[in-house]
Amino acid sequence: MKYYHHSLEEHIGFVNNLIFTYESKINLAIKNLENKKIFLDISKNLSSHKFSKYTKSDYELLLIGMTSMFELASSVLWFKENNENKELKKELSKCFKQINEFMEEINSRLLEGRKTQERIVLQREFTGKIPKIGHLKI
Repeated sequence: MKYYHHSLEEHIGFVNNLIFTYESKINLAIKNLENKKIFLDISKNLSSHKFSKYTKSDYELLLIGMTSMFELASSVLWFKENNENKELKKELSKCFKQINEFMEEINSRLLEGRKTQERIVLQREFTGKIPKIGHLKI
């Protein structure tokens, strides 16, 4: 296994920096989307939808931020499973827990107060963004 960081602190600092960056992007987008209707029109079979012109860029920023966070989480899991350093595993478990709690909070904030059709479309969009374990190398 090749290490890109020289010390435990450097490695965890790198992961925490990425978490902070992605959390900031997601929080900015969610702040602008929380109380707005994202889709103007959703087809009856839920296969197509039309965006509100006021929310499309925020929604795209949210998708990018959440995809990045999912990729980071998959990398943390992979690295944790494939590393012998117990201290690093412990710290990566904390990072993963932080990511998981943040993503659960965002999910509830995003879905709160939305109609069933919009919830289904949003959940479908985000489920497709979850990568396999080890997507990125950290």
